[in-house]
Amino acid sequence: MHSAAKYRLDWRSELERLSPYLNGNGGVVRIEYNSDDAAPSFFNHILKEDFGKPDNKMWISLRIYPEWFTTRKVPGILDEIDRLLAEVGFPAKKIPTELKILTNNVVGHDLNVTIEGLTIHQGGGPKGIALRERTASVCAAMSRYVKAGGQFMITVNDAPILEQTDFWQQIWNAGLAEAGGGNLVLMIHAGPKAERQQHDESPEPNEIIILPDSVETDEIRCEHIYDDLIDAFTAAGVQDSVGSATVHLESNKQSVLQLHMKLSASIMAVKMREEQRRG
Repeated sequence: MHSAAKYRLDWRSELERLSPYLNGNGGVVRIEYNSDDAAPSFFNHILKEDFGKPDNKMWISLRIYPEWFTTRKVPGILDEIDRLLAEVGFPAKKIPTELKILTNNVVGHDLNVTIEGLTIHQGGGPKGIALRERTASVCAAMSRYVKAGGQFMITVNDAPILEQTDFWQQIWNAGLAEAGGGNLVLMIHAGPKAERQQHDESPEPNEIIILPDSVETDEIRCEHIYDDLIDAFTAAGVQDSVGSATVHLESNKQSVLQLHMKLSASIMAVKMREEQRRG
């Protein structure tokens, strides 16, 4: 199983523009694309791999994706941020929850109490004041973390604009942006689900990156990908790396996603054919 960085294909210009944000400068980046053919998930993996220093645990990244249970709702997102901060020694202060029923009563005579139809549900995420207190606690932990030199990158995956509202209102604009300061990097995906639009309550980007769906008409990108493919086939032990790179590029250049997804299979198929010929 290869990491995303093992077989990264081009994106040279995009990663060069993102280099300051991946190496310690905070800021907001909007990543636009028309469809999944732009391979945003592969691009996300590369960003995560390039963010920070491998041996420095004070570089943390979190991806917010509505289709993942853990980051679907505000309480889950706060829990994930808290979990990551706690792993490096900056846990959020716990907000005490207490339920009192019939306490502090003074009884001078016999007391008969009948309670009918009482239902108590304990569980689920905090709401109202409790949620605001939880948000403030996590933001305070983030503030302590960045003041100690920590770096944090949050990637907001492509999602319908309305589904983003709770994050922007109840987390980002409720204290997280201020807490993260110049050590917080925010990557906002604006793909087909968001109709390449920006939420009204999201921050204006310092940089806008546009990922291409295809490289069919981009000669420079094709040259870069061709060189990367040759390196990939060569590293895998393929003898005819030049010919294999040519075939793979010509067969898949209509989709950046397919160029990435099918590469491992292409390498395996070529190696099997070469072994059969030698046998």
